[in-house]
Amino acid sequence: MQALRTAPEGAIFVLHASAHNPTGCDPLYSQWRSIAQIMKERNLFPLFDAAYLGMVSGSFAEDAAPIRLFVNEMNMNVAICLSFAKIMGLYGR
Repeated sequence: MQALRTAPEGAIFVLHASAHNPTGCDPLYSQWRSIAQIMKERNLFPLFDAAYLGMVSGSFAEDAAPIRLFVNEMNMNVAICLSFAKIMGLYGR
């Protein structure tokens, strides 16, 4: 949160939508809301790494909730890096 508060306006932050790598710590939805609010107020740009959708909760939709928060609720522009390389083997069986 400190990094968000002190970054220069327009800075780009890479955020993991779910299954945070390397920490393994996923923010609660209320924490995502705080992150989104600071980023919007400070005009910071979110770049989501969404390589692990479905691996945390078992639901693509649930794991993508942070992205929908930024786009739909906070009305922010975002970039999304989406990869299925790591998860298609899990769901293809």
